[in-house]
Amino acid sequence: MLSTGLCLQIGYYHLCGLDRSLLSGTDFHGLDNVFEGAWIRLVRAVETAQFHGIGVLLDLHSAPGKQNQDSHSGTSSSQVLFANRSNLELTIRVLRTLLSAVRSLRSEHDPPISNVIGIELLNEPKPSSHSTLKDWYGKAIKQLRTIDPGIPIYISDCWMSDDYAHFVKSLPESTAPVCLDHHLYRCFTSEDISTPAAQHSTSLMDPNAPMPQTFARVAGILEDAGGALVVGEWSGALNPGSLQGPIDEREERARYVAAQLALFEQHCAGWFFWTYKKQYRGDQGWSFRDAVEAGVFPDRVGVYLKKNAPVHDPDRVGRKAAALERATAFVSQDGFGGQHAAYWARHPGHYEHWRLSKGYDQGWEDAYRYLLHSVANQPVVSELGFRGPWKKNWVREHGIENGFSNNLWEYGKAWFSSTLLFLANLFDSVWADTKFGLFQSMVMCKPFAMQALTSSLRIAEACDLRSSHTPCFAMEM
Repeated sequence: MLSTGLCLQIGYYHLCGLDRSLLSGTDFHGLDNVFEGAWIRLVRAVETAQFHGIGVLLDLHSAPGKQNQDSHSGTSSSQVLFANRSNLELTIRVLRTLLSAVRSLRSEHDPPISNVIGIELLNEPKPSSHSTLKDWYGKAIKQLRTIDPGIPIYISDCWMSDDYAHFVKSLPESTAPVCLDHHLYRCFTSEDISTPAAQHSTSLMDPNAPMPQTFARVAGILEDAGGALVVGEWSGALNPGSLQGPIDEREERARYVAAQLALFEQHCAGWFFWTYKKQYRGDQGWSFRDAVEAGVFPDRVGVYLKKNAPVHDPDRVGRKAAALERATAFVSQDGFGGQHAAYWARHPGHYEHWRLSKGYDQGWEDAYRYLLHSVANQPVVSELGFRGPWKKNWVREHGIENGFSNNLWEYGKAWFSSTLLFLANLFDSVWADTKFGLFQSMVMCKPFAMQALTSSLRIAEACDLRSSHTPCFAMEM
């Protein structure tokens, strides 16, 4: 249950220590003696991350033939030859080699390495044909599932989030999620440069603005598909053109970071800040370390335990039962359950509202187990992040145990709502406390609905919990 993640960007040439033939016929042919030691160093990095309780996402940043025109995809050439059939097939070989090695680390390495939280198939591809890319995605996922059916797989949305969310929904059933990776920056285009920093922040905070609307819509599609939306790259960077006039640059950057975090906490299963540090100190937009030191990035995000919280608390079971009773009464009278039954009573049809209570109870129990794990083992509170995959698996189990029908969605809706309401109703002041910092002014209360209390910021506001998920960040190799 790792709440902190590190994204390691690797090139296909970094894997030649596992298989020299991966470089045959590529731009790096004959350079295996240069890169053959890279895999050992990557393993050390993953092992070090595991020692510190950090998960690692392995991201293929450079594919044979280049998947985009940028230099970070492997070479300075502007030619994009990834769509060449031989390059497409070789890239799948690269990914198979990578995943096979990761699986071996879990079973054969001493000590076992089990903190790889996913594989990203390709960074920021810019295909000439999206149908070709989707076809390749499907083939790659199918082959990787034969090696490890349980590992999360990440794919880029190519800045076409709706389109690729529907693609994820079209994929065959799987026990592990396919996560859609979106990269959010507001500092490169001419429109970005001419937009004031305050307007950038407002456009991310306004639920009726295009980006929050897109995130809400895409997250819903992926949830139904058993997937998740993840922001794989973002930063506090703003173009100087956005920081003109009599403004406090540090304060504007902090507001911009806070607006992004609030958006991500509401709709995403996770995020990775680009990047941990730069060669030289002082960049509060791109360097996570400098941003935290300057107060641009908050020192804590999420929910964590207050000091001196008891590990073994005999009164906790009673408080859990009381909180569940309060929440159940709220839901059955005024909230999701009551509204659900009342709404569908006005629409003739066959319903199985008895599934609501089963879904609600299971969701509450899942959220509680995560929270209790935190109490027993670490100061950072674990929260259910990948709710879509969890819900999908529980709906399947519920169908096996209670019978399948066209009304399994009622169980799923109740499960999802329960996980969102859990912390909001667990007023466990014995072991929880609160600290918002710059987020306090950014949080808005909303009436209960499916989207209510989805972010840990709203949870903290409702529960008086202390805020602190140790953030995720990306580090370039």
